[in-house]
Amino acid sequence: FPSHDNGLCRYDGRNFKQYYHPKQRGKSFSRFKTDKRGRVWMVNFAGQIFYVENDSLKLFEPFEKHFKQDFPRFDLDENDDLWITSLGNNIMKYDFKRNQMLVDKRSPGEYVLNIVKNKNFDIVHYPTKLVSITTKKAFSNLSFFGLEFTPRLNKAYLIANGNRNDSCEIFEINPSNQIKATGITKILPKKLARITDFIVFAENDQWLLTYGGMYHIDNSGKKPRLLGYYLKGNPLS
Repeated sequence: FPSHDNGLCRYDGRNFKQYYHPKQRGKSFSRFKTDKRGRVWMVNFAGQIFYVENDSLKLFEPFEKHFKQDFPRFDLDENDDLWITSLGNNIMKYDFKRNQMLVDKRSPGEYVLNIVKNKNFDIVHYPTKLVSITTKKAFSNLSFFGLEFTPRLNKAYLIANGNRNDSCEIFEINPSNQIKATGITKILPKKLARITDFIVFAENDQWLLTYGGMYHIDNSGKKPRLLGYYLKGNPLS
């Protein structure tokens, strides 16, 4: 499902099909996730949550009345319940069995970078801390740029961009909320440009995007190995 300025499309290898919803306020989509029923979930830049089911784009209506401001972050847990948060909102959970939106009024309506909620991980990522959804306690006061979860490996990764070039790093976080450096940036140029994203398909197929190009990495051995460097000098996100 590629998304662009003209909306959402599906490409089957031969043809493109474009999707549209009459209540859609924005055309570009991001944060794609797939649930156990095969529905593809996403959010547009106007803050609406949609999903594709039976080859049709559908609006997640229960969130419309709760939306206040800013781009919402969401995740699907092991029961396929939907967890949502955004600036100005408390953490919300939509229980599909009861068709009910549950609002955690104890959670702060701060700016949230990401949320990961599943069987093994329970994290809300704020700009200056990581907080457990269940206990409401912060387990890290370090400043991380990004939090990315990789379902295939059941692993979560943190992106750190320090004030110095040598302080950029990718960290791995385990289900016990223990954080350790991967050492990936040690095999890259000393003057590494700011990291914008970290995409993992497999241990031996990892992609680090920066303001100065894209690095292909194999992290399946004892030490990370650089496979290639592409689009050198180009800012990527």
